[in-house]
Amino acid sequence: MHIETTSGHTILADDADYPVLGGYSWWVNRAGGGLLYAQARVPKSGKRVLMHRLLMDPPSDLVVHHKNNNGLDNRRSNLMVTTQQVNTRFAFVGPHCVHQQGARWRAQPRDETGKQISLGMYDTEEQAKAVVQNWQYRKMLELEAKGDEESLHLAAAIEQRLTA
Repeated sequence: MHIETTSGHTILADDADYPVLGGYSWWVNRAGGGLLYAQARVPKSGKRVLMHRLLMDPPSDLVVHHKNNNGLDNRRSNLMVTTQQVNTRFAFVGPHCVHQQGARWRAQPRDETGKQISLGMYDTEEQAKAVVQNWQYRKMLELEAKGDEESLHLAAAIEQRLTA
């Protein structure tokens, strides 16, 4: 199912979830870091609800991770209930790894623990992105070699990011 918002965004969800989602008027909310999430107000109470939390109904001490890091893709195959610590680990796969500083570009991805890694300064954005991409590819291979479920999932997330 595709939900088109008045702001021109498209929210994805499974057709089977229409009975749960159809009673709401959904809009896009910009969260910290510029991430976008589907949000609505609960009838009568007026409280706000995020689509991914409504669908997955996690306990209050857990979060819902979007596997492809797209907060508007709320298909159940893209959602995973996890801890905040694990969710932070997935953030290092994201695209926010290259920053302009003056006339140069800093390559600064995060590792799987969330720690920023400085890969140096470059003359062009393309050079910095290439260095980050190379680092992410090596990190993907390292995680695949570990072989545990979480490492393999992180490696798959990196691979998806690299091939996007």
